[in-house]
Amino acid sequence: MRSERCWMQQADQRQPSVRACNRRSRSQHAPPAPRSVRGSDRLRDRRPSANQHHYLEGVKALWIEQRNPYWIWVAIQTSIRNDEPFPDWVCEYLEQVADQLLATGAASGDFARKLPQILGFQSKSGPKHPLKIGRRMLRNEEYAMKFAKHILMGKTPKNARNDAANESDRHWKEADDKTLQAALREHFKLRRAPSGNRIWQPIVIRWIFNNPLALERYPDLPNLNALFEKLAVISRDSSVPLA
Repeated sequence: MRSERCWMQQADQRQPSVRACNRRSRSQHAPPAPRSVRGSDRLRDRRPSANQHHYLEGVKALWIEQRNPYWIWVAIQTSIRNDEPFPDWVCEYLEQVADQLLATGAASGDFARKLPQILGFQSKSGPKHPLKIGRRMLRNEEYAMKFAKHILMGKTPKNARNDAANESDRHWKEADDKTLQAALREHFKLRRAPSGNRIWQPIVIRWIFNNPLALERYPDLPNLNALFEKLAVISRDSSVPLA
């Protein structure tokens, strides 16, 4: 009896845990993430620790707003890279996908066409494809935060747009001013773009307050204390709307 117990203990020691296997699998097959990546890549590759819950709440809000499965997979990637469990709303999605994949008759017919629908992707082509929408939002954020940096430096909106474009990749450098303004309106959810710096500043400051991880992803932005001081100065100016 004693020898049998010893044998079982030795077997348990030799058997790696599931978590260890997952770590080993990732370390063997996944290349190490680069230390420095561009802004749009940071949103996908940045691995927040203390702020992870807040970060995933922002991703959840995008999922609820758009019903775009792209954000589900952003949350899955973030959770795996932080070795954290999936949020409940991600588990609900995965359970629904599993139910459909394992349903009787799911593999019949043209399964390649069924799979995107099972995953929740709408059969759209062109710029309205869910994956392209997600990538465009990430790219717009990168440009918008460069624009925010220059706006907070006191530059006119036109100069801020041009300077932000010149610091960005070829897509933005070759874009006309109409395209730049459209990207900013989409990112900050504006119907019309303000024409003055003093109106733009509270808009970008409040966006940063609502998305604090932006300060980690874009270190060129002013810190929170500087933003609070700037907003306090603006609030004392009754001519600047803060809503």
